[in-house]
Amino acid sequence: MTRKEYIKGWLLLVAQPWGTRYAGDTEIATVQAEFYFTQFSGFPVQAWWQACERFASAEHWPTVDEIRKALDGTAGRPGVEEAWSLIQQVMGNEQASIVWTDEMREAYGVAAPLADDLIAARMAFKEKYTALLAQSRTTRLPVKWCVSLGYDKNQRAEAVQEAARRNLISQEYATTLLPPSEADALALVAHVAPNLVSKQ
Repeated sequence: MTRKEYIKGWLLLVAQPWGTRYAGDTEIATVQAEFYFTQFSGFPVQAWWQACERFASAEHWPTVDEIRKALDGTAGRPGVEEAWSLIQQVMGNEQASIVWTDEMREAYGVAAPLADDLIAARMAFKEKYTALLAQSRTTRLPVKWCVSLGYDKNQRAEAVQEAARRNLISQEYATTLLPPSEADALALVAHVAPNLVSKQ
């Protein structure tokens, strides 16, 4: 299978359900997939794969701008203000846990020494984070989430479980971060929940 065939296969998975909604004209799906491919064929396969997985459950056809945002490496990353609001909650607080992207973690390293002056810390964080988002857009790196664990065990569990629930981190990774009893409970929920959904 060629690279082009692989990408178009993913695109058709997204396009096909929408093609059938246009008076049963599935040719729309093929035409739309071809258009997307010609517009954005230069992006890496991994970026397409991740973008198409998200769009498969969308409630509307993804627009050109939505496609571009998903492929350029910034999709899935919090905006500057959203990222700062999360960072501010853990600034200088070693008890707290946080689930963050690589860009958030790196920008936090710039802001943390300024924790006594939140205005200065915010400005330093925003400047660094904005630059990192631009870099991710240029390099088209997929978003990567990880967990930074604080000392408070209850907050650890909440942060890890929420990240796993939102599919920011894998269930396998989540279980390595939790005590055995909580990891087993998380694994059970992950196994049972899809089965419940499928039976409804």
